[in-house]
Amino acid sequence: MLVGERSRIVELIEKLVKMLVPDDTAHGIGHVLRVRRLALKIANMVEEPVDREVLELAALLHDIGRVYGDEGHAKRGAEIARILLELANYPKD
Repeated sequence: MLVGERSRIVELIEKLVKMLVPDDTAHGIGHVLRVRRLALKIANMVEEPVDREVLELAALLHDIGRVYGDEGHAKRGAEIARILLELANYPKD
């Protein structure tokens, strides 16, 4: 993905996350968007190629499991992310 280009899947996942993630100060949507912004900023500073689409999706989905509470959110979030990406026909590699 080109710098500055937004993929359709990123746009859709962002909308979904904004609808689902609670608006709390610790792990709410503000946190998720800050993580994405910082991840992209770091990606711009490294010399190695970075798949920005994968990076954005990972940042947007990293706390998605918290929609059901904090306990076990990482495992639950990984499953939710897998299902969402499969539904979107996102490549597994």
